[in-house]
Amino acid sequence: MGAVVWFAPRSPKPLLDRELLAMLPVWYAVFLLSVTCHEAAHALAALRGGDRTAYLGGQVSLNPLPHVLREPIGTIVVPLLTFLQMGWMMGWASAPYDPLWEARHPRRAAFMAASGPLANLLLEELADPQTPEDITFGFYGEVEELIQALKNERPPRPSIEEIFPSVRACFELALQAESGA
Repeated sequence: MGAVVWFAPRSPKPLLDRELLAMLPVWYAVFLLSVTCHEAAHALAALRGGDRTAYLGGQVSLNPLPHVLREPIGTIVVPLLTFLQMGWMMGWASAPYDPLWEARHPRRAAFMAASGPLANLLLEELADPQTPEDITFGFYGEVEELIQALKNERPPRPSIEEIFPSVRACFELALQAESGA
C-alpha cells in the first residue's frame, strides 16, 4: 500500500518567504506523522489479517524511521523540494505486503487497503474535533455532511466514536467471512 499526502497553505506566499521557511519544521513534522500513521495502519491491518510482511520489515510502528528508510525519496527529498518550490508538501511512503496473501484473503486485503485512509480520518478528527454546534446539529447535520461529501464539496468527518467501532466491526466481519462462520 502506498500513500500520497500533501498539505497546502490557505494562501499562496512568495517562494522562500522567511515566515514560510520558519514553518518548515512544523510542516515536515505534520507530514511525517501523517504518512507514518497512514502506513502503520496499513501494516497493522495486514498483521492482524495474517500477513507478517510489513511487521517483519518494521512497518508496524509509529516510529517514522522504518518508513523513511524504506522510502527516502518520498519522505525526505520530494516533500522538502515541493515545500521549497511551491510552499506545500507532497510525498509518499509504502508498507510491503504479500501478494499471495492478498489473493488468498481478498476481504482482509480490502480492510488493509481501507485502514490507511481510516487513519487519515482519525488524525483529521483529532486535529479538528467537532464543536458543540456540530454535535447538537445531530442527525440532520450528518446527512448534510454526507450529501456534501457525495457532491465532492467536502469530505465527511466521522467522530472518533464512529471510527473505532466501525473499524473493529469491519475487521471482525472480514475474519468471519474468511473462516466461513
